[in-house]
Amino acid sequence: MDVLKTKKHIHTLIDQIENNDILEIYLKLLKEELKKNTYKEPFNNTEDDMSLRAKLSLQSVINGKTRSIKEFKKDIDKWKKNRVTK
Repeated sequence: MDVLKTKKHIHTLIDQIENNDILEIYLKLLKEELKKNTYKEPFNNTEDDMSLRAKLSLQSVINGKTRSIKEFKKDIDKWKKNRVTK
């Protein structure tokens, strides 16, 4: 799906969400994404950021977006192989 279609799809889905807590999570996530250009560290470890990551992680589990330990280890091995070291 191209970027424009994806954006339109996201707008359609957001219009259907009635849970303000979920909308606040997405709002914070999108704001963080926009800040990435100026942010130097891989993770922002403020209490709010850690809380946001925990909420998003829990929501992923609730939505059934999980993977087996075997898949996880495979992803880690792939990451190790492809990472850039300085």
